[in-house]
Amino acid sequence: MLVTQTESLCPAQDIQSAMGDIEGSADFRLRVSAALLLGRSKPAGARQKLERALSDAHPAVRLAAAAGLSALGDAAAIPSLERHARDEQMVGVKAKMQESITHLRAGTPGAGAAVVPVRAIGHAKYVLELGVMRNTTGSQNDQFSGVMAQTAKKQLEQKGALVLDVTDTALKDEATKKHIPVYRLEGQLSRLTQQQQPDGSLTVHARVEFSVVKVPQHTLQGTLSGAASTQGSGSALGNESTMHNLREQVIGGAVESAMQNADHGLLASIH
Repeated sequence: MLVTQTESLCPAQDIQSAMGDIEGSADFRLRVSAALLLGRSKPAGARQKLERALSDAHPAVRLAAAAGLSALGDAAAIPSLERHARDEQMVGVKAKMQESITHLRAGTPGAGAAVVPVRAIGHAKYVLELGVMRNTTGSQNDQFSGVMAQTAKKQLEQKGALVLDVTDTALKDEATKKHIPVYRLEGQLSRLTQQQQPDGSLTVHARVEFSVVKVPQHTLQGTLSGAASTQGSGSALGNESTMHNLREQVIGGAVESAMQNADHGLLASIH
């Protein structure tokens, strides 16, 4: 779970901690919380901290930094947002950076995670929030966790689920006030392998596993798993960019596999 604070005024010590956590914490969730808090509380030096966080290794932190800059309302952040948006590979993060640029150019601070959401709870029977997506394969690439989160969200929304992410604090608060059940989706990339075939081609394989728990009770509602393989040229082994794309492709395919029957099984069980 990406924990955020929702109070509009925060004790000085909390802000001081956030100023350190945004760059110094090893836990990306604390860096996310710090970015959102700095955007809302607007302490001196927040813009510089948030601009540096746009380069964070974890996509959720980069997204939160863009939301924080939007909330901060300082148009001086536009050049940094533009520069990072050009190089950003994660679609969702790139979109948030561009959205923040639009807010700042229009002279409206935007509230990032604190704005009234464009989506509404309506008559939803439950909501799903994206929890931690872990990479346990030993491959040191935080972007794979972002691929899992973005693909899972897209697949679940296509099935009609209302999915919350790090920018949906207000929407989650609304669900809590209306006593609508909130469930958390947590994922794990448990396998990511590559094998060169006798004909010289390359096979990349991925396996993912998800669990859904009811919050705040933390009771397990069910699990999902999926796997996928993709083929590539053997020459890809010597090309880091090509290998990265193949791995992202197969991870996305494994998530789609896991979500394929979610509406008939897992989602039906939590209605």
